[in-house]
Amino acid sequence: MRRFRVAILALMVVIAAGLIGTSMSVARADDEKEGHSGHMRCWCDKHHHDMFRHLGLTKEQKTKIAAIHKKYADEKKGDILAIISAAEKLSKTIHSDTYNENAVREAYRDVSAAGEKMVLLKAKIAGEVNAVLTPEQRTKLQELIAKRFEKIKGAIQSGKFHRGMRGGMDENCK
Repeated sequence: MRRFRVAILALMVVIAAGLIGTSMSVARADDEKEGHSGHMRCWCDKHHHDMFRHLGLTKEQKTKIAAIHKKYADEKKGDILAIISAAEKLSKTIHSDTYNENAVREAYRDVSAAGEKMVLLKAKIAGEVNAVLTPEQRTKLQELIAKRFEKIKGAIQSGKFHRGMRGGMDENCK
């Protein structure tokens, strides 16, 4: 059960990081072409950058997509902070000195509500981004997203998801 909770929290952090990373990836691609580096980078944006890189976006598409993400940047940041705060509360509740099922349920509902709000914003952004993409690019993006989830599933099944999919689980966690 603990592994399941850790996996759920990790997945929510991955989603939150994805919201930040996607918005930065388009601008990062332009910066790198122009010889700039560093200021648009984020530890979480590599896979988003790679996905958009494979779509063959035009300069106009990149500009439009960057503007969409910029428009929602403050709201995304607030949603991410709300999830982190709720997840922190849940963690404290889970690891408190006494077990209180109702308190855990309430704390989890807060995480769920914050996650739902963030996912709805992500869907709104995706809808606007999809309107900028060609039908072929939308198909390619769906294929790339499906590949990413298959990779995550494989990592979970092989026990390598626990440490950010880098080296397997610690001996203490098996």
